[in-house]
Amino acid sequence: MEENGISRSPDDTERTLILDAVRKAAADNGGHPPGEKQFRVNTGISAAAWQGKHWIRWSELIRDAGYAGTGRVAIRDDELLLTRLAEVVRHFGKIPTSREIYFYARRHPGVPSASTFIARFGSHRMLSERLRDWAAGRPDMEDVARLCQARRPASSPPEASDPVIYLLRAGEYFKIGWAKILDKRIRDIQSCCPETLELIHAIPTEDPIAAEAQWHHRFRAKRAHGEWFKLTPEDVTEFRSENPQQS
Repeated sequence: MEENGISRSPDDTERTLILDAVRKAAADNGGHPPGEKQFRVNTGISAAAWQGKHWIRWSELIRDAGYAGTGRVAIRDDELLLTRLAEVVRHFGKIPTSREIYFYARRHPGVPSASTFIARFGSHRMLSERLRDWAAGRPDMEDVARLCQARRPASSPPEASDPVIYLLRAGEYFKIGWAKILDKRIRDIQSCCPETLELIHAIPTEDPIAAEAQWHHRFRAKRAHGEWFKLTPEDVTEFRSENPQQS
């Protein structure tokens, strides 16, 4: 068979038809690709047409059709990511937490997971700043820029009930974790730590789980055990530059 003057084998044509069928089924399913069984029932295309011939696993077929492993279209463009994030911000009237993004994304197939945003733009604070700068130059995004600006200024200290990401030092090791009641958390850790703990820094955050994961990933090569790391003075300076409470 020829297409646009290019000769195509029957296998190539069959592969293209199967991919097109997956994309159509996904469009009919609100943007979600179907499961293998649903695809077979809806299209009449059995596993014998593709398994072991074009793909080994259903997940590989879904991926080649343009969908991520979660069943959502993989988004790699910053402009589109920020547009989707602005949509979530408008819905909640503020910069959303990872959990809020998760629940919104479950009901809106075009919105990726919170981990996608964090992996691309960094911590919750960095994400907010990136969206603010992007929205500031767009007349149709003035409300989003204002919502980003409405976050607590970086110079204000954390309140007692605010979750924080903390950096503790015990001898040559540093612990990065999060707590809602920091003093109590430090006492709990000190009760089972032979070294005297020193609070180096605490960062208030609306999304402590995501922020903790971000810092653990940042210093993953220096992990000693669990939440304990062997950091350099430059690493500590980087953490302390994030803002408020310093010893």
